[in-house]
Amino acid sequence: MENEAENGGGSLPLKDLLFPGEDGDLVNTEGVKVESSVIEGKTLGILVGPAWWKPLMLNQIIPSFADAVREIADQGKPFQMIYVPLKRDDELIEQLTDNGRGGEIDTSSDEESFSSFLKSLPSGWLSVPVSNTSAIEKLTEVTFSRVIGLAFVGADGNVITTEGRELLMEWGAEAFPFTEEHLKELGKPFLELKANPSLKGLLETEERDYVIRNDGTQVKVSSLRGPIGIYFSAHWCPPCRNFTPILAKVYEQLKDEGKHFEVVFVSWDRGEEEFKEYFGTMPWLALPFGDKGKKALEKVYDVDGIPNLVILDSDGKVQQEDAVGIISEFKAEAYPFTNQKVEELQAKAEAEREALQANQTLESLLVTEERDYVVDHENKEVKVSSLVGKTVGLYFSAHWCPPCRSFTPKLVQIYNELKEEGKPFEIIFISSDRDEEAFKKYFDEMPWLALPYSDRERTVNTKQKLGEYFMVKGIPCLIILGPDGKTVNRGGRYSMEKFGAKAFPFVKDDEENLLKKWDDEIQKRPVEITIPEHEHPLRLMRVPYKKESYSCDICAANASRWAYRCDDCGYDVDLQCIDKILVKIEAEKVTPTAEDVKAGSTAEDMETDGNDHAKDKEGWVCEGDVCRKA
Repeated sequence: MENEAENGGGSLPLKDLLFPGEDGDLVNTEGVKVESSVIEGKTLGILVGPAWWKPLMLNQIIPSFADAVREIADQGKPFQMIYVPLKRDDELIEQLTDNGRGGEIDTSSDEESFSSFLKSLPSGWLSVPVSNTSAIEKLTEVTFSRVIGLAFVGADGNVITTEGRELLMEWGAEAFPFTEEHLKELGKPFLELKANPSLKGLLETEERDYVIRNDGTQVKVSSLRGPIGIYFSAHWCPPCRNFTPILAKVYEQLKDEGKHFEVVFVSWDRGEEEFKEYFGTMPWLALPFGDKGKKALEKVYDVDGIPNLVILDSDGKVQQEDAVGIISEFKAEAYPFTNQKVEELQAKAEAEREALQANQTLESLLVTEERDYVVDHENKEVKVSSLVGKTVGLYFSAHWCPPCRSFTPKLVQIYNELKEEGKPFEIIFISSDRDEEAFKKYFDEMPWLALPYSDRERTVNTKQKLGEYFMVKGIPCLIILGPDGKTVNRGGRYSMEKFGAKAFPFVKDDEENLLKKWDDEIQKRPVEITIPEHEHPLRLMRVPYKKESYSCDICAANASRWAYRCDDCGYDVDLQCIDKILVKIEAEKVTPTAEDVKAGSTAEDMETDGNDHAKDKEGWVCEGDVCRKA
């Protein structure tokens, strides 16, 4: 669901809603009631979230924007944060428990968990008490929140925006008063700089005309010559820590060869000590930590994920928007990182890859002079030759990667289903875990085979060789090989998630037929339906999102292509959730009325608005070789 500023056709009656009297009035972090005058004339930040899920709120959500809120208060702006305790969601709690995260949930009563959580809120915040159910329900609806929502509401009660957290993370305290006009003004200088870039404009500020080395030495921006890499990175980001040593090796090699190349580190670390520790491992330059020039660079280059390496020429013009993949694949050979050089290298690599693929077999991919086997869960050797004639999936994954942990259980279910059907199918786990202990722990969750973790210490690092050969840019990644060892599908994960076991043997060319059958079946469904979880009718439609992927607003699972969707709110529910809800309604002997389920139309009659936008998500997502900001 994509949030938009809405006010339901009128302003919220803030005083009546937040100060109903008796036990429903706003309280401070000590639980003491405050007077209604405390909100008069102020813009309100309405944060809806679960007091019963403390780690999410206190370790991830609130810290992501708390400094900006504190700065607004320190500036004396008419602004007040108000926390709204989200009612307990049994279905979400069951999901977390099933995923081994039940320990994150506070099992005490709503009142007890709220009272405990209240004391942990930042100083100066207020809260709606759990007893004020009408305010909780209304404000939850206003923020479009199932788990987390932050809306800004004007003193007149009109909702300014429901994307409060995103604005604070993007602009900090400067975002106040959060209006569209103000945000446009904030963005103007960056649009101008993007249109007319220069090293001076990009790397200098009014207070600073230099960048620094990790020993504190200042280097004038005017002395820099291209190509120059602007490196957005952070120590907490696993893909960044993987890429930084690669970049350092390339940097030092080019310096030894006497070639002009400089890198300027732009830190996304959370604190100065973390920045110093990470910068201490780098041989290049950096912006000072916390420098306001960081925001300009992020805006000019639309950076929403790290690691990101923008290559500039001496005039500040972009040569490569993100050279992480280029340097990872071609190393120093890619110098001077022009499009012409990269295209030459890519053409050469593709020709070599095609020559190899013409003779590709399972053995040519997996067997080396030192090893002709993979291993099972007892660490017994399984000859690669014994897998010839089967459809084989090469599963690039790691336990530290959240999307991997989400996809692996689905893959296990499909694998077991195919095994029960006697299908000639096998999977080989190719680990990107950081150590053997993590590999073993993750492998224990899988019923298939694995490339030995120790293989990366051999003369031929098969994991690295396969990653480069198949151009694996992110994990989880599932490459499907046919019975003859030839590649039949580089997007095995997509096929598994969309079609499940029925797509076996997962040949890419078969997907169009599968999609057509799927669409035909879906179009037999009711075209409009009403469920208790949402106040508006939901229509069956192809989702208007990039790559047709989205997150279900009920179960938070990844889904694609089709959804029951509310056009008014952008509320999306996947078909599996709808089926479960309908089964539950039937079990409770609640028969949907004619208004609940409207028949007589088909999905072919429905149209989408054609928008092409990405699905918003909470927090950070680290997937394979990139960590992205929500």
